[in-house]
Amino acid sequence: MVLKNNTPRSQVLVAARSSGFGAVMIHRTVVKGGLTGMEHAPKIELLPNASLLFEPGGYHLMLLNPKRALHAGDRVDIKLEFLGGLVIPVACEVRK
Repeated sequence: MVLKNNTPRSQVLVAARSSGFGAVMIHRTVVKGGLTGMEHAPKIELLPNASLLFEPGGYHLMLLNPKRALHAGDRVDIKLEFLGGLVIPVACEVRK
């Protein structure tokens, strides 16, 4: 997923939610002491006219406790919530 901020001011992602999961967390992959792990990112600032790629090994969404079995090709609806109240719905495809 790529988030693009096409506005002249910073936008801050503060949460993600999905009715299909018990929780959605924003994480990023970090390397500390030669070990790779994940840490919760309570917010992500997107600078004006900038893009941010969500991908394995970087920022990503952790979808926890699915409410149904998922299969390749299924659609997952997620709402991205930004500081100031902006909510953007996104649809993601489940991949193998």
